[in-house]
This record gives sequence, structure tokens and C-alpha cells, in this order.
Amino acid sequence: MNSEDIIVSVIIPIYNVEKYLNDCIISLRRQTHKAIEIILVDDRSLDHSVDIARKHGEEDSRIIVYSHDKNKKQGAARNTGLRIAKGKYIMFLDSDDIYPLDAVANMLIAIEQTQADMVIGKMAWLRNGKITPVEYINRFINSAELWCDENLRGMPADKCYFGSACNCIYNLEWLKKCGITFVEGVYWEDVHFSVSVWLHAQNIAYIPKTMYLRTERIDENNLSTTQDYDMKKFLDRDYLESSIFNAFFERCKNNASLKNDITIILQRIYKVTEGMIEHRNDNLEIWVQEWYRGYKKRHSILLRKLQNI
Repeated sequence: MNSEDIIVSVIIPIYNVEKYLNDCIISLRRQTHKAIEIILVDDRSLDHSVDIARKHGEEDSRIIVYSHDKNKKQGAARNTGLRIAKGKYIMFLDSDDIYPLDAVANMLIAIEQTQADMVIGKMAWLRNGKITPVEYINRFINSAELWCDENLRGMPADKCYFGSACNCIYNLEWLKKCGITFVEGVYWEDVHFSVSVWLHAQNIAYIPKTMYLRTERIDENNLSTTQDYDMKKFLDRDYLESSIFNAFFERCKNNASLKNDITIILQRIYKVTEGMIEHRNDNLEIWVQEWYRGYKKRHSILLRKLQNI
């Protein structure tokens, strides 16, 4: 496919997902909308994931396989995809998940009809062949009409969406103009990205139907980020708050509305972190208790700095 024919680029980070990757790629190759570029970024997998990716690349000219020289984590892999993408629009797909067959077509229609900066779709769990809604995302979309018209950007900060970047489509030129990328080397990179998108966007649309099917991993030795919490995942919650604070602090000095939004967003992130603590691994109990005391202080300091400007 010529670069001028590509309308949507789909970016898939890959790391040790040989059990899931084939289904993921097939769900893209079978999309009803064909003018897509499939960018597979291998983050130095230790299993056969890259072999699976290359095999599909040999069979389908729309597939690009790019390998990092070292493991850089998912945020860096997505940024690599953003740098080399040729499509007008961008979508992200995790390598253990799949798209419904008409997901790209429906998302493309929505963003072109609305001329939105981004479009959000519903998400569902795929468990043993059964599809069940991902409640926090679907609840957000179901309640959207109570707060705004077709443009979700009118929703207040305590209701706004920031979470997975995967059930969305984005205008790539707009992302680059705003300088929006993923933080690298950390977990929870979706949150910083989604907050940045939300705060920069002028128009956010949505589709009230499932655009993304999420897999619940059953391999205890290879769980996803949200299925298992280790020390780094807690430490990166600290980084998440400070990175959002640092990204928008200067703008808050002359913008009372943004200052209020950032305050609410930091409080929401803090509340989710507290929920994580309740579900920590038993062997982290003492360490988490000690870390949490410092985390609370650092969180309070950020809020005070916002209040005092």
C-alpha cells in the first residue's frame, strides 16, 4: 500500500505476548476498512512474539515490524509508532486485545463526520468467548449526554475521561501540533496521555457501542499491568501525579479554570491509587504502608502549590 493510501495507522506495542498476538493481528487484518497501516513495535520480547509479527508482515504489506534495541516499556513503543506513522488518524491496540471487525471503519466515520480531535468508543471484556462491558468506561459514555451535547469536552473535570488510550481514535496532525506523547519508562502512561489529550482538545466525540475487546490474561506468570501490582507500579503513581503537575503548572498560573481542573484530576488519580493499595500483593504490605505515608505528603504538597498560585 502506498503511503498516500493510508488513512488510519494502528500502533501495537509488543512484549512477551506470543499467546495473544496472533489473534490481535488477525483482528486488524480482517477489518472491514482496509486502508490501514499496522505498526508492530517489538520492545525486545523474550518469547516468540517478534517471529509471529514478522510472519504476518511477510503476508500483509500493510504491516510494519519495528524492533527496539532494548526494552523501553509501552510508552516508548507507542511513541515510536507515533513517529513513524503515516496515517491521518491514529489508533492504539494492546497486543493481547482485539478489535471488533468494524471498529476502524466506525471510528473513522465518527471522527470525519464530527471533525473531532478524538473519538471515544465503548470497551468490553472478552472472557471465555463471552463479552461483558468494561463498566467504568461504558458508564462514562452512558452518562455523557447528561453533561453535554455531542462534544464531551464540555464535561466537568470530575466526570471527564482519562484512562485507556486504546478505545479511541485521534487526529495525528493535532496530536503533533499539541506536542502530546506518552511518558516513557513507566506504568500508567495512558493516564498522562489521556489527561493531556483532554485538556488540549476542543472537540471530543463518542460512539455508544463497543469498539474494543479487552482480554483478561489467565497466565499467572504474565499478567497485565492492571491485574498485578508490584513496587514499581506504586512508585510510578508518584511519577504520574508529578508529571501531570509539571506539564500544566505554568499554564495554571494564568488560568483559574485549568487550575481547578488539574486539582480535581490529581485528586482523582490519588483516589485510584488508594484503591490499588487495598488490592496490593501480600508481600508488599509493609513496603506499601511506608511508601504510602510519603506519597500522601507529596500529593498534599502538589495541591498546596496549586492553591498558592
